[in-house]
Amino acid sequence: MRGSINNENSTATEPSGRTDEIEGAMTGTEDRYADIEVDVLDDAGVRAAIDNALARAGCTWEELQEQAKAGSFSSEIARRAWFVVSSFEPSSVVVDSLRAEIGRVRADEDFTARAGRLIERDKQLLGRLAR
Repeated sequence: MRGSINNENSTATEPSGRTDEIEGAMTGTEDRYADIEVDVLDDAGVRAAIDNALARAGCTWEELQEQAKAGSFSSEIARRAWFVVSSFEPSSVVVDSLRAEIGRVRADEDFTARAGRLIERDKQLLGRLAR
């Protein structure tokens, strides 16, 4: 039956007009998000988005943090800016610290040599276990 979902325990039929859309979604032939464009921001783009949000809110990052801590924003624009800025800012802090840590670890020749030996040992152990 076209537009029905059948299994041993139940049968359900979709309302008229939705059959083609549902079948397309189930088979992967219809991409309902095809017209959406996504821009991936680099660090400068993220910084510009943060600066723009703060400028529209009319406050600094520190002032916005204080408003958020108090749970009372000076305006609806400031409240919205908090959601924009707070979602970017922690990520950039984490990314920066991870970059620094990766650089430090890569420069540590003793660590990378020891890690290489451990990886080789683990490969051998996994090979034995697989037999």
